[in-house]
Amino acid sequence: MNDLLNIGVKGKPLEFHYKNNYIKLIFPKEGQARMRKVSTRSRARPTGEYPSWKKGAMLEWESHNELNAFVLLDANPEIQAFSEQPMLIEYCIEGEVAKHYPDVLVAKDEELQVWEIKPEGEANKEDVRTRTDFLERYLPNLGYSYYMVLGEKLSNKLQLSNARMILKFGRPPIDSTSRESIRTYFLSNDSISWLVSVDTNSGVDIRCVISRLTLEGGLVFDNSQKISKGTVFRLKANLTKESQ
Repeated sequence: MNDLLNIGVKGKPLEFHYKNNYIKLIFPKEGQARMRKVSTRSRARPTGEYPSWKKGAMLEWESHNELNAFVLLDANPEIQAFSEQPMLIEYCIEGEVAKHYPDVLVAKDEELQVWEIKPEGEANKEDVRTRTDFLERYLPNLGYSYYMVLGEKLSNKLQLSNARMILKFGRPPIDSTSRESIRTYFLSNDSISWLVSVDTNSGVDIRCVISRLTLEGGLVFDNSQKISKGTVFRLKANLTKESQ
């Protein structure tokens, strides 16, 4: 599904023109992971790398808000793929030309979402607001939706804790024996709890099996509550049938 992010079409830019305005998208060259490198020792602001299980690669972040976004996107099974520093957007608004490096490209339900992540105070600055309004309106002409994602929306400690917990146990792949054990368990049970005593027949920690299936979208839980011993996980397929 990461092929959804290989949108450079062999590095060729995409352009949209309207009256005195235009948008030009420039993508990383072939073999280049991102449009610009952000994780360097010389930068004054905090930067770092995040090991994404979904992408199978290290992602570079330049703010704690971006790091939070990576964690939440990585743990969300509704997100098919995501990538950082995906493109350069050159744009012109009434003759004024500027350049913009958005933070993340997200693939969700076959929609390609371009994310810019900022604290609310920065997002509301006049020049940023003008750019956001412009790209929200015209970027869809090139096949992308533009979103200003507020850092405050990404800092929910409970949801971040749950995401990190699921990723901690769910990163390693699980074998077919463990999957079959869970399938058999659900033949006679509606749910499974975080620390239930289930023999996986493979010696694998049940939390690893539950977490992996949750990352894959097979199991769901109440993410408004912190994961604990009694947290209940259910088959997503069963919940879908109940809602129909």
